Amino acid sequence: MTMIIAALKHHGRIAIDFLSSLGIMALIRGLIAAHGQPYEILTNSIAILLLIISMVILKHFMK
Repeated sequence: MTMIIAALKHHGRIAIDFLSSLGIMALIRGLIAAHGQPYEILTNSIAILLLIISMVILKHFMK
């Protein structure tokens, strides 16, 4: 629903920072739901860290 609203606001285009923030939120939900699987927790944490770093780099170079 949020992606549809964002696409309508930006004339059919969705910003990459919006998509990466949705990915971070989905991974955080998966991290909360992961109970006791250390490998899954580690991979989700690394993926969240990589998405945050990519958002920082993107915002730095998009100025």
